Amino acid sequence: MSRAQELSLADVYIFTDRENVVARVMDETDGAGVNVAVDCAGASEVLDNALAAVTPGGRILLYGVHTKELTSFDVNAFVLRDLVVFGALSDRRGWEEVIRLVADGKLLLTPLITHRFSFDDAPAAYDFVRQRPEGLIKATILMNSS
Repeated sequence: MSRAQELSLADVYIFTDRENVVARVMDETDGAGVNVAVDCAGASEVLDNALAAVTPGGRILLYGVHTKELTSFDVNAFVLRDLVVFGALSDRRGWEEVIRLVADGKLLLTPLITHRFSFDDAPAAYDFVRQRPEGLIKATILMNSS
């Protein structure tokens, strides 16, 4: 069982390492596709899947930072299907609501933390996260040990 399933974060889970994402999306939506697709990974295959799975007139949010340049990008896929694309490094609005949800216990973040590092180990923590090891969801650096 995945961490997302343990936390009941969604109604449907697609395991990209063993399923065809687009086929599964089309199956789940009776061929309609999704209205919104979000790339949080910053990987070209995720963007390709988003383009194939989003409905005409749909929206794609590019949130993941791509570490490799996209070598092929079909602009016509956006134009001819009337897609809206948003890029967001870190939206500066809306954080107050997120903070309130966390403070009220309605948004649980602690179960998403899979790795913890001391402040002294911060350089090693950054190196660790850059490697994107299996099982990493979120890593935190603790400012003190108390």
